[in-house]
Amino acid sequence: MLNRIGDAAFLTGILMLFYYIGSTDFDVLSQLKVGMIPDKMLTAIGICLFGGCVGKSAQFPLSGWLPDAMEGPTPVSALIHAATMVAAGIFLLARISFLLTVDARFVILVIGAITMFTGAVKALKGWDIKKVLAYSTMSQLGLMVMAVGFGSWQTALFHLATHAFFKAGLFLSAGSVIHAVTPGNELPGYDPQDMRRMGGLRKALPITFICFSVCAAALAGLPFFSGFLSKDAIITEGFLWASEYGTLGYLFPVLVILSAGLTAFYMTRQVWLVFFGETRSPASVHPHESPVAMWLPMVLLSVLSLFFWFSVNPFNAEGWFLHWIGKEYGAHLIWVPFAASAVTFVSIFLAYRETGAENPFKVNDPIPVGEPFQSPWNWLRGYSNEKYFLIPFEMVAESLKAFEKNIVDALVDLVAKGSLVFGHFIAWFDRMFVDGAVHLTAFSIRSAGQAARNVQSGRIQSYYVVAVMGVLLLILWLVAI
Repeated sequence: MLNRIGDAAFLTGILMLFYYIGSTDFDVLSQLKVGMIPDKMLTAIGICLFGGCVGKSAQFPLSGWLPDAMEGPTPVSALIHAATMVAAGIFLLARISFLLTVDARFVILVIGAITMFTGAVKALKGWDIKKVLAYSTMSQLGLMVMAVGFGSWQTALFHLATHAFFKAGLFLSAGSVIHAVTPGNELPGYDPQDMRRMGGLRKALPITFICFSVCAAALAGLPFFSGFLSKDAIITEGFLWASEYGTLGYLFPVLVILSAGLTAFYMTRQVWLVFFGETRSPASVHPHESPVAMWLPMVLLSVLSLFFWFSVNPFNAEGWFLHWIGKEYGAHLIWVPFAASAVTFVSIFLAYRETGAENPFKVNDPIPVGEPFQSPWNWLRGYSNEKYFLIPFEMVAESLKAFEKNIVDALVDLVAKGSLVFGHFIAWFDRMFVDGAVHLTAFSIRSAGQAARNVQSGRIQSYYVVAVMGVLLLILWLVAI
């Protein structure tokens, strides 16, 4: 349903564009014919087209489907989050960037910021190893959307490319962990994806641990990893955009830096919960490293998460990749890498300090029955998988339910009872009058026939009496006349 909402907006934008231009071909649109459309209408078209990205790339408020997609197999999750469906919305934004007005880009920027921050916050409280990565994907997609809002679709595609490698590596590594802690026999109440049931796996899964750590470092934006370069590029574009927009605009790149700090925190938390500390798995679980067919793709993706594939300089994102996709070399803010790295290392330190607590990350709290609560927002309790956008629909559904029960069902019951009473009346009328008339007719005919039979008795005395009576009646009639 969430995707259909985004598709409806996307289709509306396509139809509006076709109405004004007469074509949806990019070659036609790029030939400055968009000037035929009024600015306000072009803004509306851009926002409607962005609706397709909101649905497919899990942006606020249509992002509730993405965590539930983690029910699928882990390799499928890796593809979804790295290179297929969720990437389509970002590619769409990059493709239509020349259509986006300043107002449309600002709306896109706000939506991306909300998605980025809420996804990071939700990942802080998750216990499912795959759902934490799903919330992380939401946050990173929001960051890419923000890059388009900053007016730099090239950096959005840059982060999309780097994110594809380390996020796919993280999901495949998570699948290796799940495979390692899944018991041969089913254990009641045991969830192999719950990180509270893991811990201390780095010795049993050395290759998986290294791959997961490398990809997590890239996601957290540590130096010498690809994620550091792409995030640095987006943050730089954000500050350059803010310098033209005004003081209020600096809120967005600062929010990107803070969100990067949250990313470093929850990834440190996840690495510790899975690979460090004491073993919390049941005694019947015997962790073991995955076969080569599983860890070889993880190793390949981990190697591709290093910086030198995208730039020779580990602290300058303006390498061959950005140049290849059309990014012109511009201003480089030398302090941005240091500021972003400082926030990242502080977040890692705070997470590391939490590991020394008596109950680190509340991992020893009793596990609730059913799905563990994922969201930290109390007012959203019951909507932990970011289904809060469905609250208005639920309110409408409840109102329609009450209307159906009190009005529609009451009307149906009234019609049913009225039909029953009317049916009984019709049955009584049919029995008393229709059947009565038929029975009366039959009785009359039968009585007349019986009388005729009595007259034709075959006895001469009866005929004589009838003849005499007939003569007398004839005489009386003649006398009367």
